Amino acid sequence: MFLPNLPTFIFSLLVLFALNACVSADYSKINNYKTSLKVSNSNLNTKTQDSNFVYIYLVKVKENEIILETIKRELSDSEKEKLSKSNLADYELLKLKLSLKALLKGPTDKELKNKLGSEIPIGTHLISINRENEKLIINLSEQFGYGGGSASIITRYKQLMKTLQANLNSNQNAKNVYLNIEGKPVERIGGEGLIISNPMNFDLDKV
Repeated sequence: MFLPNLPTFIFSLLVLFALNACVSADYSKINNYKTSLKVSNSNLNTKTQDSNFVYIYLVKVKENEIILETIKRELSDSEKEKLSKSNLADYELLKLKLSLKALLKGPTDKELKNKLGSEIPIGTHLISINRENEKLIINLSEQFGYGGGSASIITRYKQLMKTLQANLNSNQNAKNVYLNIEGKPVERIGGEGLIISNPMNFDLDKV
């Protein structure tokens, strides 16, 4: 019978336990806050065509309130070049792709030190973003719906909405954004079943 190397085996179990504890702690923390979610820098003009930056929304807790903080994230030189050379339709699609990848990557070390975080589960990735006729379809991996209570689910969904809204060329384009998970249109997210509209409703007060 095969017997594992016990010290290595025990160490691996401890590491897995610690990681799971961290994830649970993050979710349980935010679910302790029952106050309404607010958005900072809501007057920030993100609608100008700026090939140097994308805008994402991270989370900070201030005085028992959940705040969505607007983060201006600089792009790499190669990303800037691709954006600057793209036409209008390709520009919007590429900028949305870059902004979502930045959002799903989570906060940088500097942002973590400034007590910024994200309720989007680690491992969530963008499978695809495509236009089909007038529809803009965002397809995320299944991890987006993992873990957390209702406050965590609502917060991550609003992080996604605000990031999309900030990087769309116009508010008109926001009327036809659809969310898929693993290629299937989404009707609800998470274990507690946050019911959402598809196309997405960008009115934060109605989520």
